[in-house]
Amino acid sequence: MTPLTSCTHPNPSQQSLASLELRRLFLLAPQDCTEFADPLSVPLGGGWRLTHHRDLQVLQCREGRRTLTLIGHLLDPYQPQADDRLLLETLIRKDVPLDQLPAATAHLGGRWALFGDDGDQALVWTDPAAQRPVYYHRHPEHATQDGGPIRTSLAGEPGLLARHLGLTVDPVAADYAEGRGDSDVEVHWLPGDRTLYTDVRTLLPNHWLDLRSGRCRRWWPQAPIPRLDWDSVLQRCEVLLRGQLEAIQRRCPLALPMTAGWDSRLMLALCRPIASEVHAYTLAYPPQGRRANDVRVPARLLASLGLAHQIVRCPDSVDEGFKALMRRHQPTPARGCCADAQALWRLLPQDRMSLSGDVAEVVKAHFRRPDLCDETLTAADLADLIRIGRHPFALDALQDWLAGARPSPVPLLDLFCWEQMAGRWQAKLRADMDLVQDGIAPLNHRELLVTMLAADESRRRAPQVELFEALILRMWPQALTEPVNPPERQSTLVVLRALAGRIGLNRLLPVALRRGMRRLIDRED
Repeated sequence: MTPLTSCTHPNPSQQSLASLELRRLFLLAPQDCTEFADPLSVPLGGGWRLTHHRDLQVLQCREGRRTLTLIGHLLDPYQPQADDRLLLETLIRKDVPLDQLPAATAHLGGRWALFGDDGDQALVWTDPAAQRPVYYHRHPEHATQDGGPIRTSLAGEPGLLARHLGLTVDPVAADYAEGRGDSDVEVHWLPGDRTLYTDVRTLLPNHWLDLRSGRCRRWWPQAPIPRLDWDSVLQRCEVLLRGQLEAIQRRCPLALPMTAGWDSRLMLALCRPIASEVHAYTLAYPPQGRRANDVRVPARLLASLGLAHQIVRCPDSVDEGFKALMRRHQPTPARGCCADAQALWRLLPQDRMSLSGDVAEVVKAHFRRPDLCDETLTAADLADLIRIGRHPFALDALQDWLAGARPSPVPLLDLFCWEQMAGRWQAKLRADMDLVQDGIAPLNHRELLVTMLAADESRRRAPQVELFEALILRMWPQALTEPVNPPERQSTLVVLRALAGRIGLNRLLPVALRRGMRRLIDRED
């Protein structure tokens, strides 16, 4: 076995704007890539070459004819001391066909994409919720004269792939995106496996992609999830979560984003053994700023626990230079994290990995309506559930997803939340933030998610989320001394300022007046 590594770990106190260009991105293609300023490169065989930014870890191992290439980090809660190399070496020795290796990663968490090649097949698959996104494009023009394989190119974001290949924007997709608006507050994402670019798709969770044929196949779920008793669910979840945390904290110092919600509260309880070492912070958004419960509640809670807490104020507006860089980095219509990213880049320590509660929605029975059932569910129903409108682009994408998901041995709406809300929306947000902050989600673990889904739905459903409450009580009961998601109270001034922002009146107000309103709100804090 020959392990090859191409890896750096960012640890700067300051980053220049130019150094963030295409940060933590990769491109795999038959052609040489010139998009990166100072890239690292790894040959994958078969004519492919993986080019990547220096702040993205890539590790490769070979065993006989088989090659495995890892992008990102693997975590094994049963072997928290094992590093990426050991886990990759263990995986490559599995005596199963290459297309069965994805199922062999059910015990592995982290945030990663894996490329496997055994001479007969060349496959790529991702972590359980595709938090390390992979976008792909088939190249029929590269098929050999004897009818050989079609080449496929992949990248960590679709704009990079489009620039490298000279692809054009799909006018129907553009029309849909323009109808969603262009806001620095709202977050937009594309449904199904679609992107803005013609013939560019995203690799959804629970699928693998054959690089030679360009064929995508669903490999999970194959059977219903058996129900477990409540105590078994809690015990198994606690073991897996604690093992995940131990594996993570061995890799990198951690930052913990806190709100008033269940997800970050669960992450705080999980961090009890290392709480004093974790950098806890909260983003304060205008117009409420520090008045918001998502700021006030964690501030009171962390103070009562004797823990430091940084409040990071998001700017009212994003610098044009930073916004341009952000949108070149991820030029799809997700805009909501521009202000977040700018604030974190300027104010948060850059040597820490963010420990997020992402992927939690998979188990919360998030999309439910009494009139919906698996047999009659339509693309229009799904579009209504996620509130994206019934544009033909969206309906076509959701209809394709439905056709590929049926028949499903698990509830379709749970699978939809797994592959769309987690696999597209949250994965897109995490990829956007890669520009300024690496991140990882302990809940992004297949065995853990399946265990949680084995609990009765009534104990997983918001707003109470009894499953999370019970786990917090087991790991750190004091983390529940403050209420979770209490109702928000707003002053009249805050309400008026928010209304002015929504209708565009802020742009017409003099800068001095806008600043005066902000100062008055701050005084109310």
